[in-house]
Amino acid sequence: MENIININEASIVKKCTKIGISVNELILFKSVSLTVCFYDERDSICKVEILRLSGSDYEMWSSDDKYIENYVMNKLNLSAAVVVDPVPPSYVFLDSEFS
Repeated sequence: MENIININEASIVKKCTKIGISVNELILFKSVSLTVCFYDERDSICKVEILRLSGSDYEMWSSDDKYIENYVMNKLNLSAAVVVDPVPPSYVFLDSEFS
């Protein structure tokens, strides 16, 4: 059980760097409820959004989970970050035997 505490109004802004999407509730042939958790660079939750797909959005999901990713990104006005693999170190040989 969650304990709710009243607080004075506060503005909380955090930089979120990734999201996680999970299914809360699935009603066969009708709808699905999704939880979208936003995470910061330390993998702490910054924010949580609940989305529901129904009607044609639910029907278009079918078995393509990429559709869910795209739906969430569009609905929440997000764009995917380009993740670049680290550049392997370059080596400089000072001994002429290896040049």
